[in-house]
Amino acid sequence: MQRMILLNPGPVNVTERVKMAWNRPEICHRESEFTELLNKIRKKLKVISDVDDQYSVVVLTGSGTASLEAAITSTIRKKALLIKNGVYGDRFEEIISTYNIEKSVLEYPWTEQPDISEVEKKLIDEPDIDTIVMVHIETTTGLVNPIDRVGELSRRYQKVFLVDSVTGIGSEYVNIMKNNIGVCIGTSNKSIQSFPGVSFVVIKKDLLNIMKENKRTVYLNLYMNYEFQERGQCPFTPALQTLYALDVALDELIEEKVEGRIERYKGLANYLRQGVKRLGLRLLLSPEYQSNSVTSIFLPHGITYEYLHDRFKENGFIIYNGLGNLNKNTFRVCNMGDITKKDIQRFLELLETFIKGKKV
Repeated sequence: MQRMILLNPGPVNVTERVKMAWNRPEICHRESEFTELLNKIRKKLKVISDVDDQYSVVVLTGSGTASLEAAITSTIRKKALLIKNGVYGDRFEEIISTYNIEKSVLEYPWTEQPDISEVEKKLIDEPDIDTIVMVHIETTTGLVNPIDRVGELSRRYQKVFLVDSVTGIGSEYVNIMKNNIGVCIGTSNKSIQSFPGVSFVVIKKDLLNIMKENKRTVYLNLYMNYEFQERGQCPFTPALQTLYALDVALDELIEEKVEGRIERYKGLANYLRQGVKRLGLRLLLSPEYQSNSVTSIFLPHGITYEYLHDRFKENGFIIYNGLGNLNKNTFRVCNMGDITKKDIQRFLELLETFIKGKKV
């Protein structure tokens, strides 16, 4: 099977070193070998999240959405303020509504950041709100939300701040402690550059008592998972080979340094966007809103997404469609994972060829 360059927002291409981790010997998750592996991973996740001992990490077998659901059900006591401007904010709302948790919602266009004055007004007018919920990088478009400004409001009004940084951790500066983030969600298969199947939650320890009281779910109960993991165990069978791969991917990230990976991604994104604009195509977002890893592009005139997707796939690249009302006129290109400037250059060459109607 031909190797594809994955320019979709996860799963991503991984290094040979991460792939080889899958070949490690099978182990039983009730033995000391697993405890050693789990403890290493949790420590490394704290390192790359840049948090101190006020925080802990819970690792879950499941996609990023599993950890989103775990965080929502374990954190919110009575009422959440949900700030949303994309599909993943909608997913938060779906989870909150499914568990019949009270919510107040501020919704914004998918190409705009939230109005901070409106967020503050909500907090003043509705003092029963205990948790602010928002997405850091809205993968729908690649928009960066102002977690620093919302974090300051959460500190001022003494609210728990719950952030989905599934696309952010490893590609953006999250600053969990500085931004007063009490609960932060990440995943293995995006900018950490490992395989799907494992996600995690970074938790401020003073929230654990709240989580102990919130028993809305079994498998996704963060407090129960925390208690087991503090003893080097998991309550249920974990994805062992995926954890092996994550362990190696975290080593690679620590070696590169988070700052180094952020700068690498930023450089690739800038190179991609400059090339796209040279071809006469428009970007969806204003430059100040763009993330380091996801770029939304208006389709070339007279060319459908389906046509572009199929031509790229024939030539070893996977791109991604726009979502919702953007699916007819935009597509997305992501530069996360083990890809290079040469890969982006080849993508741009192919894009130019397809726009001009030439055969490859």
